[in-house]
Amino acid sequence: MATTPIGFSLVVLRNVPLFSGLDDPELEKLSRVSGRKRVERGAFVVRSGESTDSLYVLLAGRAKVTNTDEDGREIILAWLGPGEFFGEMGLIDGSPRSANVVAAEACELLFLSKESFQRCLQDNFQVAQKLMRILVRRLREADRNIESLALLDVYGRVARLLLDMSENDSGKRVV
Repeated sequence: MATTPIGFSLVVLRNVPLFSGLDDPELEKLSRVSGRKRVERGAFVVRSGESTDSLYVLLAGRAKVTNTDEDGREIILAWLGPGEFFGEMGLIDGSPRSANVVAAEACELLFLSKESFQRCLQDNFQVAQKLMRILVRRLREADRNIESLALLDVYGRVARLLLDMSENDSGKRVV
């Protein structure tokens, strides 16, 4: 794990939606206590069941959030790209990691320790408020996925997935 130049971290943190409301002195405080880590494709960033010690921000690359069943089958819970973060849940409630995060390609990560993240939340209401909004959005997405699994047949689930993945391009939905 490498230490991170303050200027680099400052620019990165400024572009992370969770921290975008912070002013430069607050971002500078966070950047001083952040670190940087590189993970090769296929490597675990975190494992389910481990103690939660850091929040991670994906700077470059893609990662997948997964869990496995008793038979070893993998389910992908989410895909993460640059600017997205993970590891906040255990920092909030003190629980172990609830899922694996695996680098789908080589990844560059910024990390904040539990203490630094909690201090940031205590000192900056706007960060706590943004975090709550993001967690609520994730909960709504999880509720929608549960609803799809319970109420839609396979064709309906595929149709919903395609709609969710589509983008509006001049009034037309394009996947």
